[in-house]
Amino acid sequence: MGQLYPRPAQPATSPILALNPATDRTAAWMKTANYALIATEMEDDGGLGAITAAAIEDALVEQDWPVNAVCGPESMLASNFGVSVRLVRQAFRILEIRGACRMRRGPSGGLVVQNPQRADAARALASHMRWTGATPAEVWAARRLIEPMALRRAAINRRHLDLPLDTGRLPLGSLVGNPCFALALDSLEQFPGGLCETVTPLRPDLRAAVERGEDERAACLALADLEAREADYFRLHGPDWPRQEPRQAVNGNDPHRNLATAVARRIGADVRYERCRDHDRLGSLPDLAQRYDASLAVMVEAVRILEDLGVVESRRGRGGGVVLSVPSPACIMRMVHGFLAAARLDRLQCDDFTDALNTVVIEQAATLGAGGHMRALESIAQGMEQTPSRPSNLLLYLEMMRGIYDIVGNGVLHTLIRCIAGHKTRIYARDIRVSPRHDPTQDLMRAGQMIIRGVLTGDPATARQGQDITAATCRQVQAEVTGTGTRRIVGSI
Repeated sequence: MGQLYPRPAQPATSPILALNPATDRTAAWMKTANYALIATEMEDDGGLGAITAAAIEDALVEQDWPVNAVCGPESMLASNFGVSVRLVRQAFRILEIRGACRMRRGPSGGLVVQNPQRADAARALASHMRWTGATPAEVWAARRLIEPMALRRAAINRRHLDLPLDTGRLPLGSLVGNPCFALALDSLEQFPGGLCETVTPLRPDLRAAVERGEDERAACLALADLEAREADYFRLHGPDWPRQEPRQAVNGNDPHRNLATAVARRIGADVRYERCRDHDRLGSLPDLAQRYDASLAVMVEAVRILEDLGVVESRRGRGGGVVLSVPSPACIMRMVHGFLAAARLDRLQCDDFTDALNTVVIEQAATLGAGGHMRALESIAQGMEQTPSRPSNLLLYLEMMRGIYDIVGNGVLHTLIRCIAGHKTRIYARDIRVSPRHDPTQDLMRAGQMIIRGVLTGDPATARQGQDITAATCRQVQAEVTGTGTRRIVGSI
């Protein structure tokens, strides 16, 4: 008999964390009209598995996202969250696909809390953009806005570059120091023509400017570098995406990922926007199981994962089965929330990102003109003027911003701003109960009217002035209530 291989030593496990629901946190954002307006749907419109997954995420946020903690057993979590063990397992599957946890087998069961990776969130974000019809023009326009601002911030941070000097490449996400900009950059890098894919002759100078902390020069060189890459892209490919193997919609690098996740990844890679738009029928569960060489049980779980991504629906009856659909904004907001929460995204970092994007988009809208949105903006301005101190008018501000993003018509930018705005609302929703000494509603309504006036009259300077008032007002409120823990809810979104 041969000698048996020694069993590898098992790492010491963390104490079991009896995770309890953060009921007030979950209720605060799940029912708020602010979040629903950003997401275009109420969160409780989803299934019980998705709702349970969201409640578990809120409980992890309440515990300061305890990475490597073991939560369980399953029966206790099911009892704590008021659902069946089957639904808890479904919620675990959903959280696994988001990179928030992995299931823990054995008598204790439960889940092991993980640190959601930016790369996973960026891939999911890029896949959502593809499934919702992002065009090359929209991606390049988003890069034109985000890359110079991000590299300018990288130069200010003067981060150390850990790549050899002769590569000419930039580790984008590691440079910026702001998880919002890093996520946006990495998601855009998933598309052809990115900074890390295409190296231009300007790259050494750009790298040197970042290393020396020359922020203005870095921004200028970043724009020039982008223009060179953009010209090459359109010369080679024209206005369409090149034919290439689609990148993974779901992360598959984690060895703990199960078969259902792998199958969901394969199905997601085959999806195109045109098929989502036309609600193409993928087939019945047995058909899909045969096509992707999986058992029926695995395919059921894979379809549930894709349902959480919002790219498929399960229909009953004649002609039913698994049907493609265009994912809603709420779907991607759920997907990236775990990464942003685990990254302990600071409120000011959120504000830096939303203020930067909103300022440029507002000016672009004023340059383009209201067009078919004129009547809606006039109605919003009238509502702001008639009842300027009503707290519910904050919804008017959000409606105004949604209309302005629609005027610009860049779905990529709209997706990015929704993700950060939705995260901010979700994290800080329950803190809205503490009122500041200075009621910001009237100032925000005045700023909103100024923005609308600038857009309707084609005056970018007036619109920009309104945005500046919004940012200053919200920072004043935050300064007044810092001691109470209140956070900015509306901000400049």
